[in-house]
Amino acid sequence: MKAWSAGKRSEKLYQLKELLHQEAEFFAQLISAEAGKPIQYVRGEIARCQTTLEFAAAEALRFSGEAIPIDFAAGEGRTALTRRFPIGPIAAISPFNFPLNLALLKIAPALAVGCSIVLKPSPYAPLTALAFAGLIEQVGYPAGAVNVLMCDIPVAEKLVRDDRMHMLSFTGSPKVGWHLKEICGKKKV
Repeated sequence: MKAWSAGKRSEKLYQLKELLHQEAEFFAQLISAEAGKPIQYVRGEIARCQTTLEFAAAEALRFSGEAIPIDFAAGEGRTALTRRFPIGPIAAISPFNFPLNLALLKIAPALAVGCSIVLKPSPYAPLTALAFAGLIEQVGYPAGAVNVLMCDIPVAEKLVRDDRMHMLSFTGSPKVGWHLKEICGKKKV
C-alpha cells in the first residue's frame, strides 16, 4: 500500500465506509451480542465508525509534506521541502468496550497513510475485529494490510517488543499502557 497513490488509499477507505454502512445492522447485532451493549448504543458506535473512515479517507489526500522557508543566513534564497512516508507496520491493541470504534481509530489512519497494521483485539470481543477484517478483504486491500491477532498476553508482549513493528497504538488501562511503553523499545507510541 506504500506505493498506492493518495487517491487510491482515499477511495478504498470510502469503499470500506460504504460497505460498513451496508453491513451496519449485522455489526450492530454482533457487537451487542458480543460486548453485551444495548443495541441503540451500538448503532451509535457504528455511525461513529463510518465517520472515522470518512475522516481517514479525507486525510489520506492531505498526507504530504511542507515547504519551509530557510531564507536567512547561509540558506538565503532557499526553501527546504519535507515529504512524509508511511512509518511501516503498526502494532495495535484495542479494548472490548467499543470493539469496532476503538479498533478503527487505529486501523483507519494506518490505511490512510499506507501502513499495515497488526491488531490484537480484546479476548472479550474478538469477533467484531475478525468480521471487520473480512470487509477489508472484500474492498480489495492486499493480504497483510490488516492482520487480526488473537493471542494471550505473552504473545501480545512479543508483538509489542518486535522490531519489525515501527509504532504502537494502545487503548486500555494506564497500568498496562505504561508497561507496554516500557517494553516497546524505540517505537513511536
